[in-house]
Formats: sequence, C-alpha cells, structure tokens
Amino acid sequence: MFIESHERSNYYCYLQSVEGRQMPDEVDQLNYRNYIKGFEGEKKFETMLSKCGGIKLWDVALRTPALSQYDFLVIYNHTLFHFEVKNFSGQYRILNNQFVSDSDYVHHDVLSQLNRAHYNLTKFLVKHGIVFKVVSKIIFINDGFTLIGGVEHQDIVTSSSVEKIGHYFDDAYIPDITEKKLGDLLVSKHEGKNIFERIYYYDFSKMKKGMRCPDCRKIGIEDHLKGRNLKCECGSILNKAKILKITIEEIMMLKRAGVSTREVVNWTGLNERVVRRCLVEHFHAEGKGKARKFTIK
Repeated sequence: MFIESHERSNYYCYLQSVEGRQMPDEVDQLNYRNYIKGFEGEKKFETMLSKCGGIKLWDVALRTPALSQYDFLVIYNHTLFHFEVKNFSGQYRILNNQFVSDSDYVHHDVLSQLNRAHYNLTKFLVKHGIVFKVVSKIIFINDGFTLIGGVEHQDIVTSSSVEKIGHYFDDAYIPDITEKKLGDLLVSKHEGKNIFERIYYYDFSKMKKGMRCPDCRKIGIEDHLKGRNLKCECGSILNKAKILKITIEEIMMLKRAGVSTREVVNWTGLNERVVRRCLVEHFHAEGKGKARKFTIK
C-alpha cells in the first residue's frame, strides 16, 4: 500500500496548464520537460511497486537538518529501502563517479547524491530511535539506457533487473506495528512544499483557448457528438461534463481569478446551458446577473 504519493506542485500544475496555450520562456520549458521525463520514469516504477508488498511512499522530503528528497521508500522486513529513479536514455559511461552520455553531457552527483540521501536517512532513523537497516539503490528505469562497460556498482539497477526488485517484495507481506509506526512518522515529517519554486505568470489574454484532450494533450476539442461525450481527433471518447469541469479549473488557474459563464462558453465553444449547469454544480458563485463570477469551492 502507498501511504504517500506524489503531488504535482503549483509550479508544475501551472506549466502543465500553459502547455500548448502559450510559449513559456526557456527556463520554464527546460524545467517542465525535465519534470515530465522524471515523472514518467517514476510513474513506471510506481506501477511496478503497486503490485508489491510492504509500506510504500512516493516522493518524500525529510529534513535532518538538511532537506533530502526521496523518490521511493519501501518499509519491508524491518528494512527501509530507498530507490532513486532516473529516466536517462542512450549510452552512458561512468567517469570519475559521474555519468557521461555519448554526447559528453555530464550528470553531476548522481552517485554522491544517493550516498548523501542514504546517510541522511540513516541519521533520521537514529534520531528517532528506530533500528532498521537502510538500503539505497539507483534505478535506471528506461529500456533505452545502456551503461558502457556493464554495471559494476552494487547500488545501480538497470531496467533489465528492475523486475527482480518487484519479485523481492511479497505482496502477501503484512507489516508489523513497528513498521506501521515508521510509515506514519515518515508521512508526518514529510515537507511537501518547495520553497525555492517561483511562478512566472504569463498573459492570460494571449492564451490559446479550447478544451484539452487528457490523452493526447491537444487543445481544441469540439462538440461534434452533441451528446454526453466529446470525441478528440486522436480517437478518444471523453465525458463532456468531466472535461468541462477540468477545463474550467484550468481557466481559473491561468487567469488566477473567477470566471463568468460567458468566458467559459467563449473558451470551450459549448452550449451556455451546459456550462452554467457545470458552474452552478461544482463551483462557488459570487455576485449576481452579468457580474456573477464563479470560483473554486
């Protein structure tokens, strides 16, 4: 069971909403691209772990007193397993403990970061009087990742060996009270907010309008079916009410303010009666008549 799961920060939620509607600056583009690639790798590992036994946590930050971030923690058989997931692709070699790609891009501190996080996790357990073994591994989850010269470092696991990790954690395992208490402690000490993230808000008036398909991410779904569903060009059949609610929430995030019925109609192209029903049912109304705005409840 997962007792803590990844939650996308406000910064990346905003960039996700901006995607395809306006061109972000280079910093935001790079940050979002790296985040999505990392998230896809972690999601793949999370899917595998979901079938395994033990107490599991996805994306935990602990202060000891330095702040360390842990992609995955698994409590099993009185051992705290720590997995850092990397979604690298292409050929790499290890040079002076640094991972160097075939294009000579150097990923600094991959191993030293793992060692530092391992040390801080051990300190955390000692501080709270918990006598558990700590095991830390780097998971290279991408099937397209190749390490030239093979894997010699005991803390490195490549995609071809990931399934062995899944087989280790028996899905019938029942955690004892000590393990459950450690899980609760880790959740209580988790610091979820990143104080270093800063959001640059883009001009809402210049955003591309339209409903977004959650499957292909394309903007511009039109109501051709005229029923309870929408159909995207990618072939996905989508529930109209659900997509409309998500779209309204996205408009509010991008605008950073309440919306009127007319604004949503202009943005989505949907019937005014359908829009009004969704706003009244799911959002908080402020004001009356043409001045009425809707906000998140």
